[in-house]
Amino acid sequence: MRLTTLLLAAVLTSGCADRTSLSDLKLSAKKLGYPDTDDGCQSFIRDLVHAHAREIGVQSRMHDLVIPNDSAWFIEIFGPTNGPVLDFQYRNQLHWQFSRLYTYLSMYGQGESLLVHIDCSEPGHLSNFVADSELIPSAKGRLKICGASIATNEEGPWLKVGSFVYVDGNFRYLGTLTMTPDWHQFYFYYDRPFEP
Repeated sequence: MRLTTLLLAAVLTSGCADRTSLSDLKLSAKKLGYPDTDDGCQSFIRDLVHAHAREIGVQSRMHDLVIPNDSAWFIEIFGPTNGPVLDFQYRNQLHWQFSRLYTYLSMYGQGESLLVHIDCSEPGHLSNFVADSELIPSAKGRLKICGASIATNEEGPWLKVGSFVYVDGNFRYLGTLTMTPDWHQFYFYYDRPFEP
């Protein structure tokens, strides 16, 4: 009887370990069903801030912010010349950007009356609010970039959360990218590539 119980426990333990994978974690935000609209982006940002404030599913949500297969995505959207340069900037600043988000999102989420401001840039409408608007004319196809900022009555000034793109059914963090980077300044701020 003891041997049967041990074997059953071993089978159940190995079965449970095999069921949780990285791809399962990536599906979590997709299940929330944010539409690719300004309202969808606003709901997404509110949920992200509240998750940080309550410390619920933070790691999974942060992992979902990464553009899946980013190298291929940047080449598809910006071509073989500009794509790798933008992807390099993207990977090298994510660690710093995510550290910033971990610090500020929970702080702003603790306050009352969370305010969220969203503005998007796309062909035909380039917003000064979106730092990455200069990327729109360089895209090979239609590209929409949404900028988000948050504030509360208690915390005072607006915090720029960053720019987001809608990829594979979810809003993904874009960071702050430019077609003409100042590499000396870039390496001063961002030290190592992010590895998911």
